[in-house]
Amino acid sequence: MRILLSLMMLMGITTAHAKVKVGDQFPPIELRLLNSQTKFDKKTIRGKVVLVDIWGSDCPPCRLAMPKMNSIYQNLRQRNFVILGINVDENDDDIKFFLDEYKIDYPLLDDRKHLLVKSLGVEVMPTSFLVDARGTVRYIHQGFRGGDGPILEKKIRALLLK
Repeated sequence: MRILLSLMMLMGITTAHAKVKVGDQFPPIELRLLNSQTKFDKKTIRGKVVLVDIWGSDCPPCRLAMPKMNSIYQNLRQRNFVILGINVDENDDDIKFFLDEYKIDYPLLDDRKHLLVKSLGVEVMPTSFLVDARGTVRYIHQGFRGGDGPILEKKIRALLLK
């Protein structure tokens, strides 16, 4: 089953639709910062455009996406925009190895119990939810391929202009 799920992640295939859809309100985030006991402060994203990016360290498309996501964050963070990386790894060693390899400047949250992932209905890694300043989901991106970074950045920039 894990091999099938991994293949589906690689190919960006999903067997069902996410529970949260474009036009829905994004649910409250009740997670801790990654590698910390500190709860995420929801006030830090209030009134901002947010890209919620759900990823795991053993996911090849997630590894491909990380440098692109970091670049998007660097380009747009001064414009009322933030990325929240939601990690689903259950093993601290996997997380540490991944973070040693990739420099990530945006906030990372811990969903090792998969509470947020289940409430969203995420089945493909990575999955990103683009949320407007009022908390409404405006775009959902499943999987990640080499040319997806500019697509995401274009959608974010368009939303920042509204």
